[in-house]
Amino acid sequence: DGLDVVERTRRRVREVRERERREQQRELELRERRRLELEAQHQERLRRAEAERRQQQLARRREEEARRRREEEELQQEAGRQQQQQERAKALQRQSQVRLRAQRERERQEREERERREAEDQRRLQEEAERKAAQATEAAKRRLAQQRRAERQQQRPAESSRGEGPDGERGGDAEQAERGALLQRRAQDRVREKLEAQKRLDEERRQREEREQREREAQSEVERRQLEAMREKAAQRAASRRRQQREEEDRARADREESERRVRERKMLYRNPHSIAELKGSEAEQTPLTLEQQRRARAKRQAELEKLRRYAEGAGTPNDEPQQPSPPGGRAGRPPRVPTASPSVGASRAASEGAMACGRAPGSAGSRRTPASVRSWSSERPGDPP
Repeated sequence: DGLDVVERTRRRVREVRERERREQQRELELRERRRLELEAQHQERLRRAEAERRQQQLARRREEEARRRREEEELQQEAGRQQQQQERAKALQRQSQVRLRAQRERERQEREERERREAEDQRRLQEEAERKAAQATEAAKRRLAQQRRAERQQQRPAESSRGEGPDGERGGDAEQAERGALLQRRAQDRVREKLEAQKRLDEERRQREEREQREREAQSEVERRQLEAMREKAAQRAASRRRQQREEEDRARADREESERRVRERKMLYRNPHSIAELKGSEAEQTPLTLEQQRRARAKRQAELEKLRRYAEGAGTPNDEPQQPSPPGGRAGRPPRVPTASPSVGASRAASEGAMACGRAPGSAGSRRTPASVRSWSSERPGDPP
């Protein structure tokens, strides 16, 4: 009878171990399947993140290319505007130079024409003065000759009576010659005064024209400087406007990149953290057992073996020891359950809590019994018959 009880106990233990092994195998398969699913989900998330990153890089690259093309177009437009402004300025400058040259040529022609007319007038006046002086001289000579003839006619009777001939006539001729020379000098003085007055008028007119020419040249220089200043201010305004646009684009791009970076960080921080933690927790830790854990496991196995041995001995010799009360449910003669590998919910929860307390994940080497440990336990049982 005792051998039958031991055999039944062993069979029950084997059945329990087989059932536990199957449950453990099924649990391991479920965990492995769950781990593979989580790993696949993680790989899918990584793939989506990589695709999103590539799309963002492509979008940024397209945006950079569009911005670069826009800047190149703006630079080309600005260069075209500057070239047009320079061409307009050059055209205005050429027009002003042409006007100045035409004005100078016109003034030169007018001055030459005026000088020619003045020279002609002066020559004509001089000729007129010379002619008038000659006429005055001739008239004076004629008057002197007439006066002389009249005097001679009047003096002939007196000369005949007095006998004064050649000496008196010579004295009258000298006086008449002196009077004619005086009249000629006076006529020449009048002509010279007129010529000097004309020269003064010509000099004043020439000085006035030169002064007007200098004023016109100064006005043209002022206009040219004003045009250059306006062109320089326009170029400075265009450069400032282009610099402001570039700074605004840089600030907008920096803000956009900062916002995208924050969004990516938020996505990485809040991308299903429970699944990541579960995936990390499902990995079995291959840490060796400490001496304290080994001592506790041996003490636990010794207590279980002692309990089974007492149960087997009590069942084999019912007269020596009192019978143990039957468990609730009326199933007498059933061996106690193995506390280390119970498939029940409470046992698995207790095993999980014990594993967490020891710093290991549930299902690790220190929290579940492997078939090798079961075989070592069965080989170490004392009191079993061979």
